[in-house]
Amino acid sequence: MKVTDPTTVHVMIDLETLSTRANATILSIGATKFTIGEGIIDKFYCNIDAKSCKAAGLHVDKSTIDWWMQQSAAARDALLVDQLQLVDALQNFTDWIGRDKVMPWGNGASFDISILESGYAAVGMPYPWRFSNIMCYRTVMNLMGLSNAKIRAAENDTHHHALDDAISQTNTLLGILKS
Repeated sequence: MKVTDPTTVHVMIDLETLSTRANATILSIGATKFTIGEGIIDKFYCNIDAKSCKAAGLHVDKSTIDWWMQQSAAARDALLVDQLQLVDALQNFTDWIGRDKVMPWGNGASFDISILESGYAAVGMPYPWRFSNIMCYRTVMNLMGLSNAKIRAAENDTHHHALDDAISQTNTLLGILKS
């Protein structure tokens, strides 16, 4: 698989969590499936019941809860809709990704992907990608001298909503990869 192959299937993943540790409680998963040739071809979003994450041994951090209290009501309220148990959310996400080879992207080499992998491990499920296909959006942004925070500040959607963030990151990455 090559990053710039127009047929490679990429998955941009964004999480909202209650910690910044690798074993963080996951509140929501937002993702886009895309190719360089077609752009965004599918979207995924689900909220997760924090109690099911805690029961699986995932971490909650008070400072992250405090940070959430400073975010918009729209971002916080979105997390409360249609919450799934952690195991069900991860199974739905695995089913959505499918059996095809994908190149997963996260915003940080040790954030979204690592946290999801910890979630999968906590419920005894394999994650649906090959470790060597993992890519880091933040690294690309730094190499290009771009600021995701500045890009998000200029966009008129719900910041810290996992799907809105994943769509923004995908569109930015597609612009970079097509240039």
